[in-house]
Amino acid sequence: FGVSIARIETGGGGGDEGELNCISRAEADRLRDTIRAYRSGTRTALADGEAEQEEVVAPPIFTMGLGQLLIAGIFNFSLVFLAVIAGSTQYFGGYLPSEYFDADRVVDSYGKQAASLVSAYSILTVAMLLLAVGVITGLARTIAREFGFRLSRTETGLRRERGLFTRTDVVIPLKRVQAGIITTGIVKRLFGWRALAVQSLGSDGATGTHHVVAPLAQQDDLVPILDELDMPIPPPPEAFERVSTRLIWRSWIEDGIALAIITGIAGIFWSSAYLLLLLAIPLAIIPVLQYRAHGYCIADGLLFVRRGFWRPRITILPLIKVQSGTLRQNLVQRLLGIATLAIGTAGASLATPLRVMDLDQGIARALLGSRIFQR
Repeated sequence: FGVSIARIETGGGGGDEGELNCISRAEADRLRDTIRAYRSGTRTALADGEAEQEEVVAPPIFTMGLGQLLIAGIFNFSLVFLAVIAGSTQYFGGYLPSEYFDADRVVDSYGKQAASLVSAYSILTVAMLLLAVGVITGLARTIAREFGFRLSRTETGLRRERGLFTRTDVVIPLKRVQAGIITTGIVKRLFGWRALAVQSLGSDGATGTHHVVAPLAQQDDLVPILDELDMPIPPPPEAFERVSTRLIWRSWIEDGIALAIITGIAGIFWSSAYLLLLLAIPLAIIPVLQYRAHGYCIADGLLFVRRGFWRPRITILPLIKVQSGTLRQNLVQRLLGIATLAIGTAGASLATPLRVMDLDQGIARALLGSRIFQR
């Protein structure tokens, strides 16, 4: 219908301070450009009769083609629609050709050997169906959200355009950017793929204050975006200071106690509850991998924090953006002499602040009293 919704947010109200429904796209663009021009100081209020300045379309600093969209969709494997399919079978199951899942019918007709083959075929069919649903769902969600992705520079910040069905056009002021977040995955990193988001004072819908500015990119593609943010590519892993090895012991103690309690309660109702103790194997390995993936680095007025083995993540935080520092110790940490340093930034979720986990208590206190929190 040629109309748009314009939302205006200052970052101080926890949401949109202003929203205009069903205005023309031309008027929405004019409003956006006027506000952007005021913020950049390049234009004052237009006098009566003064001609509008034609917007200069800047060349993009990052785009996504169809090939990247397809790769991103495959990596975004999801089974979110599986519940919809399962619920649909309640109403339409009688119309589905599911006879080959009936082992009793096959036994009566062809014997037990054929029934075992049908059972194996059924398991394979279900596995392939889950794989197909996950891939198709990931592709559909990614293409719908990221189609036509274009990131360009404006007078005041970064302009991001994307979307197939719902087209969004967002301007992210650079002054409001608090941190950069580079994420990848255990498979993605084998092919050099990464994603870049910025933490801002404004929200980006369901993603909170994180605005994705590169959903899938190689490291060289991130360089011009980081240059606009005045941030460098993170240093190599060997430049990071590792946290205390007591992180492993803390995880073993906490996870061991939780597993023992769960196994004990399950044993009341289930005679084979002892099988839950097999979970001790991954619970023993995961903390070692977490320790190897976690660390911090302070260089050139920036704090880099990396963590996560399955989904590696590096946060780039200018020290001037640090708002607060909190030292946290639970009972196990106090017994082990370690502490977690939580770093508060404007716009960050109070539930999930930037954290450096399980530092030696003396190092954590030294960092808390350092120049990071004295600016």
